[in-house]
Parts: sequence; structure tokens; C-alpha cells
Amino acid sequence: MNNKILSIINCINIQKNICIKDIKKIFDSDEYRLNLDDVMPYLTDPCENPYNRKVIYNSDLYELILMTWKKEKYCLPHDHGISEGLAFVLNGNVKNVSLNLIDKTLNILEFKKGDSLLIHKNLIHAMKSIGTETLVTMHFYTPSISNMRVFDVKNKKQCIVNDSCGAWWPKDENQIIKFENFDKIMLIFSDLFIDEN
Repeated sequence: MNNKILSIINCINIQKNICIKDIKKIFDSDEYRLNLDDVMPYLTDPCENPYNRKVIYNSDLYELILMTWKKEKYCLPHDHGISEGLAFVLNGNVKNVSLNLIDKTLNILEFKKGDSLLIHKNLIHAMKSIGTETLVTMHFYTPSISNMRVFDVKNKKQCIVNDSCGAWWPKDENQIIKFENFDKIMLIFSDLFIDEN
């Protein structure tokens, strides 16, 4: 594993309490700021999925996941179970469409290399790579994600997926923990998928 990534993990592991604000400070510091060269050995083609996910570190307390994104393809809207976290843009540009479940507001924001996105517990969101550069993001979640809900708005279905699945509809039924009744508020995301196959 890359020395800088190991140093980040060690720095997080010595924290008495994991606080998102402190994690952001770690990743934003000159000493620990990641760049594309630091993660190059871990990048893989997303193939048919919107992104490839490479788990860099996982414990009950937190996880780090590196994602390499397919150009101009949204992941499905999803939550992160009881987890919260940050997504750091290491390369490229991203559009993030998020629904706040508390006040039912929809936000559409774009982020560039060097930016970070806050991912809180009361959020459903969908992301996609925009522009010509390959989007690469590093995600920090605490606790490690479990019971993530994925919403297929085209087919009006939703399910809870296991930890091996990302924000796409599982091709392997073993990745589905439970089907749920489709929550119609998710139709707010429908326009994102009109032009996608």
C-alpha cells in the first residue's frame, strides 16, 4: 500500500473519536492530501457499472473506498445506511444531485479536483463524472457502510444491498439483502436517467 495512504490510515486510527470535521482536516492538510499518483496503482476500469469501487481500508469504525468513474453516467440514487462521510475529488469533475430527507430539498452541485462532498445520514444522492477527465474519488465513511438502499427510478424499485455492491442495481441477486416498496419521492431523480440506456 502507498506510504501516504498508510500514513492517513494511521493518523485516523489514533483519533480518539472519529469526527467528520477532523477527517476533512487530515485529508486537506499538505502532509496527507492525496493526488492521482498516490492512487494510480489502485485504479481500475468501471466496465459496465457507473464506477469501480476498490476498498482501500475497512474496519467496523470506518472505511476508505477509491472510485474510478465511467464518463457521463450517473450511479443510481442511494443512501449510505447509518453511515456519514466525505468524498474527495482527486481528479476530474463531478455532478452531485442530492435529496435532503429532512426538508425534502433537491440540490444540484458540481465539484472539481481538490473539492470534497459531505455525505450525511439524511441524504439520498446520485453522482456522475462530467467533463473530459477521468473522475477519481476517495470516499471516507463512518461507520463502514452497511444496509445501503439503492433506488432504480426507471423501474420504480428499491432494495437494500450488501457490502459488495455499489450504487447500481445488483446483477447478482445474492447482493440483495431485501426488496422494499418503492418510495415515490425518489421520482424526483427521474430526469437524470431519461437519456441513459
